Amino acid sequence: MPLLPHRLFWRPQRGTPLAPQCPNHKAVSCLDSNADRSPVSLHDLLPFDPAAPIDSCSLTHFQRNDMDYRKPNERIYSFLNRSGHSEYEQTRSVLNSWFSDIPETYQEALKTSFCAGDRQHLGAFFEIYCHALLKKQGFSVDLQQVVDQRYGNPIDFLIRVGDTPLFYLEATVALDSDKSFTSHEQVNQLWKALNELKEPSFQIILEIHHEANHLPFRKICNEIHQWLKTLDPDDRSRKKDLLDPDDRPRCSWKQDGWHIDFIAVPLPPEERNHQEGETVLYTFSSHGKWSEPQNALSRKLNEKAKKYGILHFPYIIAVDILALDSMECDLNEVFFGQDLILIDPNSGAMTQTRSPFHPNRPSRENGFWVGQGGRLRNQQVSAVLLVDELMPWSFARKTPVLWHNPWAEKPLNLDVWQAPQRTLNEEKSNWLRHEEQSDWRLP
Repeated sequence: MPLLPHRLFWRPQRGTPLAPQCPNHKAVSCLDSNADRSPVSLHDLLPFDPAAPIDSCSLTHFQRNDMDYRKPNERIYSFLNRSGHSEYEQTRSVLNSWFSDIPETYQEALKTSFCAGDRQHLGAFFEIYCHALLKKQGFSVDLQQVVDQRYGNPIDFLIRVGDTPLFYLEATVALDSDKSFTSHEQVNQLWKALNELKEPSFQIILEIHHEANHLPFRKICNEIHQWLKTLDPDDRSRKKDLLDPDDRPRCSWKQDGWHIDFIAVPLPPEERNHQEGETVLYTFSSHGKWSEPQNALSRKLNEKAKKYGILHFPYIIAVDILALDSMECDLNEVFFGQDLILIDPNSGAMTQTRSPFHPNRPSRENGFWVGQGGRLRNQQVSAVLLVDELMPWSFARKTPVLWHNPWAEKPLNLDVWQAPQRTLNEEKSNWLRHEEQSDWRLP
C-alpha cells in the first residue's frame, strides 16, 4: 500500500450563504409566472400562485412582488415561488428550462419531491442539477435504471455517448440532522440580511458559539447597525497593527439558545461608502463540529456504494455537501481513514499514520476507499463528484470536482469528464489537478 496523503481540507467557498432570504458562503428559481398550474403540465416546477394550496388545480397567473425575507420555517420551495426579486425570477427560468429537458415519464415524481419539504426538495433539485450538468457536457442520459435485478434499486442516471454506455451516476445530498439543518439555515439567512445593510465603513465576522432555532433577523440587523455607528473606523484602523484579533470590537447576541459574536473590521478609507460590497466577511463556528469520524459525507457515500448490486460500467457518486460536519472536513480522512499520530512512550518520537493501518482501531475510522489492515474498500465506486453548499440560488457560483478512486475496478477515463478532476499521485502522495476541458459551466 503506498503512502497516503495526510491533510486535505474541503473548504467551502465563501460569499453565498446556504439559505438566503428573499432579496453568499461558498439564484435559482424555477417559476414561470406566465405558466398555469395544471396537474398534467409538468414542464414548470413553480408555475402557480403561492397563496393557492399545493393540491389546487386552479389556473392562476400572478405578478410576484413579495420582497420580504424568507420566513422562519418557510420551505425553500415556497420562498422561491413567492419572491419578487429579479435574481429569483431569472433562476426560476433556468430551473424550469432544466426541468423541461427531463423526460416526461420522470417529471411528475421529481416535481412532487421538488415541491415538498426541504430535504426532499434539495434531493430533487440536486438530481435536476446533475441531469443538466451531464447534458451540458453532451451526454445522452437514461434515468432510473435498475442495473441488478437482485437488488431492484434504480440508479439515477446511465450516461451514454450515442448507443455506447459510459458510466452510472447517483446524485445524493449530505445533510445534517433536522435540528442542525434548521439552525444552519437561520445563520445563512442572517448572513444575507446583514449583507443588505451595506455598511459604509465596516465589515463584520460572525463567530457562532451556540445554535438554536429562530433568529429575529430584523432586530439583530438594527442592533448591529446602531452598534457600528458608535465605532470610529479611523481610530480602529490606526490601531490595527497593534491589536490582537481578539481585541477587535465585539458585540454579543445571547438569546433563545443562541450565542453569536459580531466582530467589527474597519474598511480601508479607499473602500468605504461603496454599496456593492458585502457586510459579512465570513462566518465560523467555535464549537468544533468538523472533526468527528463518519461525518454525514462519509455516511452518505457508504450508503450509496453497494446499493445497486453489480455494476457493468464505472460508477460515480455525486454529493451536494450541505452538512455542517462535512463542509470543512479532511477529504483524505474521508477517503483513506482517520489521521493518527503515534507517540513512542520511551523516546517521545512521533509517527504519522492512518487508523486503518493501526490494529484495534474502530471501523468507524475507516476510509471510504481503505479499511482495516489496509484492505481496499468500495472499488466498485470509480469516482466521487463533490460540490459544497449547492443550493437553488447558488449553482452559478459553484464548481463540482470529480475525485477519482485510485484503486477502482472500473476506472473512469479522464477524457470523459469535462469539468475539474483530481487524481492521486501515489508516488508523491498528493492529488493532481486536472482542470476543465471544455465549457461545462451551467448558466
